[in-house]
Amino acid sequence: MPDNNINVQNNYLTYQYIVDIFKTLQENYLSLNSFLCGPMEDIDISKMGIEKYPILYLEPTGVTINNFVQEYTFDVAVLSFVTAANKEDYFGVENLNENEQVTEVLSTAQKIMQDIISSFIQNLNSTSWVNTEVDLQLPINLSPMLAQYDNALVGWSGTFTITANNKNDLCNSNIGINPTGIVP
Repeated sequence: MPDNNINVQNNYLTYQYIVDIFKTLQENYLSLNSFLCGPMEDIDISKMGIEKYPILYLEPTGVTINNFVQEYTFDVAVLSFVTAANKEDYFGVENLNENEQVTEVLSTAQKIMQDIISSFIQNLNSTSWVNTEVDLQLPINLSPMLAQYDNALVGWSGTFTITANNKNDLCNSNIGINPTGIVP
C-alpha cells in the first residue's frame, strides 16, 4: 500500500494516494493488464497497444474539500475489446461471434468492477488493498461502454466518490505565519 509520509500527511490522504490505491488494485488483479489515470480520450487501442488491455482507467472529475473530509470523484472504467476475427483472447472470449464476445466481455468487466468496489467496501478485511481511512460512497451506477472510439472497446464505467480524512490545519500548511496577526 502506498502509505508513506509524502502521501499521508497532516491527517489527510492526498490525491496521489487515492490514485495509488487504484494502481495497487490493478497490479494485484490477475486479469487486468494495465492502469491509466487521465483523460478518457487516451483509452484508444491505437494509442496504447492491444497488450495493455484489459485496463483499469481513472479519469479525475473533482475534489470537494470540507472541514473533516475530502471527496475525490473519478470516472472509473474497466475496458477490453472484441475482435471480429476471433484472433485474440483478452477475456477468454475466443471462438465466439462478435455479439457473444460483447456479452462475455461485459460480464467479465462487470465482475472486475464489483471486485474493485468490494475492495473499498470491505477494506476492514485483512485481504483488502484499500486503506481503512477511505470510504466509497454507494450506490454506484455502472454504464456500459460499447464500441468506443475507433475500435471495439467494451466494458463498464461508473462514477466513484471516495471520502478520505481532511484536517484543515493552518499550523501544518506551507503558508508562512503572519507574525503580527494584523490582516491588511
